Amino acid sequence: MQKHIYVVTTKYGKELRAELELGDAVFPYDNNVEIVHTKFKGVLILKTKLSFKELIKILLVFPPSCVERIVPVGTCCRLNNLLECIDTYIRSCGVSYGNYRFGRKGSLSKELITKIREVADKYIKKGDNRVLHIEPINDEVCLGITELDEDKFHKLREARLSNILRYIKGSKSII
Repeated sequence: MQKHIYVVTTKYGKELRAELELGDAVFPYDNNVEIVHTKFKGVLILKTKLSFKELIKILLVFPPSCVERIVPVGTCCRLNNLLECIDTYIRSCGVSYGNYRFGRKGSLSKELITKIREVADKYIKKGDNRVLHIEPINDEVCLGITELDEDKFHKLREARLSNILRYIKGSKSII
């Protein structure tokens, strides 16, 4: 079974709580789920057999309180061949994007960010709603493409909770 990898951004200092909440939600569907801490505060790696859509659907049933973003990873690149790896990934995935976003830019040098932007800019398609995520993790840079704001789990959680509250306020008391 293929393992999918996700970069999970949490509220700063809430990694342990997010790990427990993610594990509790995902374990019934994948008892081989792995959650790995990174050297960055507020960043976890989630490895599971669940697809992105399956994962989000499960997490919206009992939304983790500390998870801010979930980015599916298409590939991770070592720093020694980063630019070539990014170029190869973008060409091979066959999906266009209209923008790109860096996570934790401060962990990369300004020169490297400039070079990454030069590579990423070559493939931008104006008007496309997809986003290339460039996520530095430990000694690698992970890449993934999502629809615009699809990675922002906190917005999905807030919308879900708002719908529940509207339902509760609109319904009569059971007691």
